Amino acid sequence: MTANSRCPYGDGMATAPITFTAREGKGLAAGALGLWGSTVIGLASTAPVYSLVATLGFIVIAVGAQAPIIFVLAFVPMLFIAYAYRELNREIPD
Repeated sequence: MTANSRCPYGDGMATAPITFTAREGKGLAAGALGLWGSTVIGLASTAPVYSLVATLGFIVIAVGAQAPIIFVLAFVPMLFIAYAYRELNREIPD
């Protein structure tokens, strides 16, 4: 696009606010996840903990007594991200 050409998708400004409405029967439908899907969700949920446990020894060897503060510092951004997801889910459930 050149400086004088117009955007093919409009002027780039939003003309109306976006609204979300709850639909009927929200949530996961019964029987939507089988054994394979449930297994994948379970592995995805436990993978971060496994990576933490698998690397904990190496972290302690590398930084020694500073390991606890490193984990606390790494936890702070995760706490903010979790808070943001909570607010997003409160605003737009499902």
